[in-house]
Amino acid sequence: MPLNILAVDGEPAITDLIRRILEREPARFHVTVANSIRAAVQMLAARPADAIVTGLWHPELISAARNQQSPPAVCYIPAAWERDANAGDFEASALLVKPFGVAELISTIDGMFPDDRVAADRSA
Repeated sequence: MPLNILAVDGEPAITDLIRRILEREPARFHVTVANSIRAAVQMLAARPADAIVTGLWHPELISAARNQQSPPAVCYIPAAWERDANAGDFEASALLVKPFGVAELISTIDGMFPDDRVAADRSA
């Protein structure tokens, strides 16, 4: 069963890029896109995510994620200048600074899950 990934960013080009990269492997990833915090919170309420890949770090989004029965892993994708400005303001499973490449995105998501889950998804 593919991992449910919620891609959240204020820039539609970023969420579209994440979706296009990950959906190259449909057996491993199913991607839902939100371009605002409000939309992301509504999507989390409607369908739990296994992981959130977000460039928008907001308390409402993090609260919604933590309140899920099985809280998702979170990959924060700030721009380089945001990484230093916000370094102590978040608790993420992974950090991937923009710009990033295809292999970096996939390996970062793989690294957020136990080896047995990633291996099972790859063999499906």
